[in-house]
Amino acid sequence: MMTELDQFPERTSEKEIVTWINQLVYLQVSLMKKGYPGFITTDVGEPWMSTCPEVGPDTYMLFRAFKEIINPKGVIAPRRDVYTREEFKALMKEPGMMIRQIFAMRDRLGLPKLELTPEGDRWKPTE
Repeated sequence: MMTELDQFPERTSEKEIVTWINQLVYLQVSLMKKGYPGFITTDVGEPWMSTCPEVGPDTYMLFRAFKEIINPKGVIAPRRDVYTREEFKALMKEPGMMIRQIFAMRDRLGLPKLELTPEGDRWKPTE
């Protein structure tokens, strides 16, 4: 239920939406810190997929390849899979609030900072 914006919180309440996002970010990152794979703890969509390189160095690229083969037009469960290379690079020009909150929570819980790979198409831990 927590992954469905149309169920919780009240869509017209900015305070409830921000509170919900903060709780979701804390839950996701704290479970990752305990060793649970980040992409299956709370939500399988973005931006979680791209900000969880701890699940394996090539996992994100594998999921991206699956998307290009199985769902090239992004019609199956939109926004519940990985960003394409082009989508990721476009997002990096102006990262949204959710990504900034994920990074802040990673810092707060002591997880490694993330940096862009030399190709600029995914994140990698700095440590």
